[in-house]
Amino acid sequence: MRPIVDLYKSDGTKQTPASNVFTLADATTYYAELTEFVEGRSMFSLHYLYNAALVAAITLEASNRPRDEVNAYAAVGSGWATTSATTVSPAASAGETVAHYADMMSKRLRAKIDVTTGGTLRGTEHSKARGAR
Repeated sequence: MRPIVDLYKSDGTKQTPASNVFTLADATTYYAELTEFVEGRSMFSLHYLYNAALVAAITLEASNRPRDEVNAYAAVGSGWATTSATTVSPAASAGETVAHYADMMSKRLRAKIDVTTGGTLRGTEHSKARGAR
């Protein structure tokens, strides 16, 4: 598993975590590009840990465009596309959520975090390739 350590505000400002925990501001959108790419990836999971203040909607977006053409915080329609993955919604109650995803075969994936009420968030990712156990 790898902690999510690269988080950007929608204006491209890189956020700095404290012990892999990010403090997120009210009414702000963040993007975390998932980097634990495994060749032949067929499934992965994201584990979120959040405090009681956080109210947000976390969705997944995908791109097959290279990093030198599209940055991690570009808008949807500028190299990133929405996916049909289930939204994770921390809602003012401290907790943890593990979301499992299959058949996400794009070269790049990111979590889009639309924050309504700020709080703290830690995320870890884990990928598996076809045939791996």
